Amino acid sequence: MSAQLYQTLGEDLLASFNEKRYTDITITTEQGTPNARTFRSHRFILYSRSQYFREILSDGNDIENIELPDISGEIFEDLLGGKVNLGHRSGSEVLDLLLGAEKLALDLVNSIQSFIIEQHGNWLNEHFAHIHHVSNKYETFEQLRAFCAHTVNNTPEVVFLASDFTNLPEKFNDFQEAILSRVNVVSKAVSWELEYGPSFGNDLIMIGPNLQKRCLCNVSNLPQVYEKKLRNSSSEFEIVDYEVYQIRTK
Repeated sequence: MSAQLYQTLGEDLLASFNEKRYTDITITTEQGTPNARTFRSHRFILYSRSQYFREILSDGNDIENIELPDISGEIFEDLLGGKVNLGHRSGSEVLDLLLGAEKLALDLVNSIQSFIIEQHGNWLNEHFAHIHHVSNKYETFEQLRAFCAHTVNNTPEVVFLASDFTNLPEKFNDFQEAILSRVNVVSKAVSWELEYGPSFGNDLIMIGPNLQKRCLCNVSNLPQVYEKKLRNSSSEFEIVDYEVYQIRTK
């Protein structure tokens, strides 16, 4: 019986929120833009549902208007109005909801992270650089950080194939000993010669086999084709230590 009463109470409060009865505060979303919208709401509902609003409205604060410049009106309605239906949304739309939930400090953050990872994994991979940036920007996005770490450690090729790969920061260090370098001489970025194997200009060349039937690679200490030295070693190294290299156009 008590469970049913609580359910009815929740439905009544939600109806009050959606029908705007007895409102006592104004919320403005996307302030200063053509998409700005104004909502009448209730302090006690905002206070009870969101840690963000709880901090603003605490200590008897009599503020009459709260601005949310980084949240759209649609996101605000969905998150606070009890209409969060993730099933029909794109990966980008779900991410917007996640960012809104994080901003408002709602308890939906973990469940939305789980959903976007399970249902939109391919989209996350396609936009890996952006997801990596977002996951490290917000402390609560632990699941997204774990997703990025798993991708890097288990399927690193996904990172290179991402549409926004070139947006990764130059000091991206999720790969162990990774080196990201821009190309100085595009025409010599990668080549193949009869007397040796594939090369990256003169900066890194595959040589061999030699008299000892060993295939070696030679890395230049003075890179010319690339901005950076392509391997943190000097002179020759064994072919078995040859690493994965990939060239992407921007």
